[in-house]
Amino acid sequence: MSEKRKEQKRQAVIRYREKNRDKMNQRARERYKLKNLTEKSQEEKEKKRLYDIEYRKREDVIRKEKERKENKEYKQREKELRPIRRQKNLKNIKYNEWRKLNIKWDLQYQDPYKMYLENKVCSLCKCEYKTNSDKQLDHDHLSGHIRGFVCRGCNSKMAKYDNQRIRLCLEIHRYFNNK
Repeated sequence: MSEKRKEQKRQAVIRYREKNRDKMNQRARERYKLKNLTEKSQEEKEKKRLYDIEYRKREDVIRKEKERKENKEYKQREKELRPIRRQKNLKNIKYNEWRKLNIKWDLQYQDPYKMYLENKVCSLCKCEYKTNSDKQLDHDHLSGHIRGFVCRGCNSKMAKYDNQRIRLCLEIHRYFNNK
């Protein structure tokens, strides 16, 4: 970086600090207050930790914990529920991932997660997926509607064409609006 550029940066920093001095001082005061609060909360945490240790030493608590762990029905029920919870969690993860991409679906007509589980081959090149991470949800980038599931390679090709289509639409819009 040239000396001139470094000097410009220094001057910009100085101007920023002069302009925002009050805000910076306010933030420093708030940080100081938070620091004092955290010291108090650490004392409270230590008290709670000591209480918890004493609580766990009580005989009735120890007995109840032991009974619960030894209960065969409890263990069996947990064993049965574990895969269901894991599957439900995976479903929520996928839905959240698709929502972030602004993908739209109507659960009355199509359930994307059900489609995700049922789909075994790419819709375009008909190759089998090696892993679930190879499955990609193909959607229209303009409307956000689902078209199907494709492999990573096909998805990147489709995205390229979608982006070109979007650029073309924008150029046409600019052309007609700038006349």
